[in-house]
Amino acid sequence: MRRIAAVLLLLVAAGGAQAGESARLQARPLYVEDFERTPLGKLPPGVLDNSGWTGSTVPMAVVDSGDRRYGKVVECRVSGYCQIVLGQVALKQGRLYRVTADIASRGAQTVTLILRHGPSPYTIYVSSIEKTNEEMHRFSFVGRAVNSADPVLLMLLMNGHTTLQIDNIRIEEVTGALPAGA
Repeated sequence: MRRIAAVLLLLVAAGGAQAGESARLQARPLYVEDFERTPLGKLPPGVLDNSGWTGSTVPMAVVDSGDRRYGKVVECRVSGYCQIVLGQVALKQGRLYRVTADIASRGAQTVTLILRHGPSPYTIYVSSIEKTNEEMHRFSFVGRAVNSADPVLLMLLMNGHTTLQIDNIRIEEVTGALPAGA
């Protein structure tokens, strides 16, 4: 059974208001992965398929995206349920965190990005449901940790049949003035 941290404030989702948000928030990077240092065909430490409990596996490897703006990306071949770990950090109670990732998929898909602490009962600290397609798109959202926890995993969840490409993953602690209406 999953417990969802109730007092988490979701401020910015799906890339909206990033320009104005950036002017008000200062960021301290906690986790950054762009896959450029990882050899083709491999995965960096901490990036892994976590779908095995469903009886499925998601083949994953760093590949050349063919787009010089992105260079190397992690490619995931999804055929059913997908739950992958993209990194991990420690969260401190009351602090704000921003998660950013560039994601593309073959065909329109829906993916969920979460910051989750385990083991069971799993606590989801922040989540964002995103729509993807063939065009690489930057997704960014901000949330407040209601508890301190370590480790907290950045995970991508989806159910479908596609190839995902993921790049430029960042988890940052942010401070400063919040966006209007937050």
